[in-house]
Amino acid sequence: MKSLLKILLGLFVFAVSINNINAQDELILDTTYATICNNEYYSDENFDSISVEDTIGGYYAMYGAVVKIVCTIMPDGTDIDTMYYLFISFNSSYNDTINAIICDGEVYSQFGFNENQTGFYTQRHQTVLGCDSIINLNLIVGQNYNDTIFASICNGETYSMYGFSETQTGVYTHYFQSMYGCDSIITLSLVVNDPYFDTIYDTICQGDIYEYGFNADSSGTYVQYLKTQFGCDSILTLHLWVNPSYYDTIKAEIYKGNVYTLFGFRESVTGIYEQQHQTYLGCDSIIYLDLQVDNVMFPNVVTPNGDGINDVFDIHNLIEQNAFPENELIIYSRQGKLIYNVKNISKETDLWDPNKTSSPEGTYFYRFLGKRSDKTLEYVGSVEVLR
Repeated sequence: MKSLLKILLGLFVFAVSINNINAQDELILDTTYATICNNEYYSDENFDSISVEDTIGGYYAMYGAVVKIVCTIMPDGTDIDTMYYLFISFNSSYNDTINAIICDGEVYSQFGFNENQTGFYTQRHQTVLGCDSIINLNLIVGQNYNDTIFASICNGETYSMYGFSETQTGVYTHYFQSMYGCDSIITLSLVVNDPYFDTIYDTICQGDIYEYGFNADSSGTYVQYLKTQFGCDSILTLHLWVNPSYYDTIKAEIYKGNVYTLFGFRESVTGIYEQQHQTYLGCDSIIYLDLQVDNVMFPNVVTPNGDGINDVFDIHNLIEQNAFPENELIIYSRQGKLIYNVKNISKETDLWDPNKTSSPEGTYFYRFLGKRSDKTLEYVGSVEVLR
């Protein structure tokens, strides 16, 4: 009411001012009251397309009213001014957007909506004053999570991810809220793996290498720091013994015609032979046989002339090979007289020298007896002494 009085007072002042300018002019006042929605346009025979965005375009606005002045010139030269007043009220219409979040399984049911999927939705309404309004719903549906984590740690460690703090094998559950405030469950299936502390007791043969990361070739204790298949620290200790392999040489003698048959050999000729064996601990061993085949030979002529060649009754190989450690040599003349008798010949001076027995040229007879572990030899023969 006060606003209307202010407007009328203004009109009166305006009318007086016009009358003072030109007393013969006539002023006509026309007032219209209207109400529309703020998203509509008002128009009549005096006003054209008045909106809330354009209340003064092309018109004269005074004290909140829209004013239009029409001047008419009469034939007698006077003018009639008509002043049209439009008092217009705009009722609100709405175009609002609601940003909302619900969780999976819930329904957004406010403002006429009934939605359970993420999306952009629109509802059209009318206000109590009859104005069209739009409500937009920007809806996000947050997920509820129910996840299971399978994890493993080593004994002595702590699983501390996702809010857990666990040290024992087991199944654990944590309740969380997602970034959208939705209830979520995380289940932890935890396995605690043990480290290993193993000790190996083992043997190898001399010359072999114990591998498996140790590369050991001598008796002793060795340690390896390893990782299990689950990444846990482990210690492997090796106590190693090295068993000997043997490399022995046997020196042996046999008499001609015999066969050496010990330690797997079967040899009858002078030479060096090899046999490969395994010890009772399974180690390769080699036995070498250095075999000498003895064979004594008797001379049939002696020439005691002092030239150093064939001066004595030299029994070949008897001394050199020690063919018969126990022996006896007997020399007889043709008449059966004992000329020389010696036992256990071991050096050259033990052999019969015809000069030392003052034996003349002629034929002599001898008898040789020899004994050894593998042979007993009795040999009878004759020898000529030539001077």
